[in-house]
Amino acid sequence: MSSRRPFRHDVRRDNLFCQVSERVLSGRLFLATLLILVLLTAAPARAQVIEIGADGEVVKVGPGWGTPAPTAQAKPYAADLVAAAAAYDLSPDLLDALVRSESGYDAKARSAAGAIGLTQLMPATAAASGSTPGTPRRI
Repeated sequence: MSSRRPFRHDVRRDNLFCQVSERVLSGRLFLATLLILVLLTAAPARAQVIEIGADGEVVKVGPGWGTPAPTAQAKPYAADLVAAAAAYDLSPDLLDALVRSESGYDAKARSAAGAIGLTQLMPATAAASGSTPGTPRRI
């Protein structure tokens, strides 16, 4: 007789191994599917690069400066934004993006924190800068 113990198959350990293997495999499958989707839907990267010459001239460089898609709705306060941009030597597009992002062109917008107006100024900041929040003419 042999002194070896008879072979015993541990079913619980085997089932646990199968469960873990299935989870790892399903995780790998999920990651592979996600990677394929990202690669198929990824748009080419574009950067908006500017060069500023010694004379202060700004030149837009590269293909990232595509023309923006026209909006179906006319931009309210467009004249006010252009005037404010000219007064403070800013880009009208920058002010347009700020107002669109902060208030969605709603002069009566009020945030949960208390910021008001097109550019969402806090009342104390508006008072210190001489602005009247909620008054579109004072962007």
